[in-house]
Amino acid sequence: MTIPIFLDAEGEPIYNAGVSVQEMIDQLPAGLERAIRRILDFHIGRKNTISRSQLISDLALMGFNYIDKDDRPVRVCINKIRKSETPDSWICSTGGVGGGYWLAETNAELEKFIDHEEESRLGDFAEQMKAMRRAAEKHWGKYSPEKQISFFG
Repeated sequence: MTIPIFLDAEGEPIYNAGVSVQEMIDQLPAGLERAIRRILDFHIGRKNTISRSQLISDLALMGFNYIDKDDRPVRVCINKIRKSETPDSWICSTGGVGGGYWLAETNAELEKFIDHEEESRLGDFAEQMKAMRRAAEKHWGKYSPEKQISFFG
């Protein structure tokens, strides 16, 4: 099986070419955002977290069946809500045991969530990039042809 590689106008590969978040947002079913907001209205504060599987089950009861299916549209919709700058757009989440979604009860709770996410996600991403660069340096070497300046044009 070959994986198609999409190229830009200069012939360079386009990363994540098969995923268009805007296209996914444009194709969200009518009413999904309202349904998610309605469910989360009953889950205010970290102590009232709703699990991802329960959120999916509750959405199925409202006609949005993502049980045993790709629930990416739900996650995309939550991302859209978070970016909307509207009341109750402060959806917090956490993974793992006891994880799920909730609306921040206070600004302090929201800031705690944002600080944690920023530190863990951005810190992890930075760590990944540094490790990839170190691995590339080991593989291609400090004085690889790609890094040397040509004096001959």
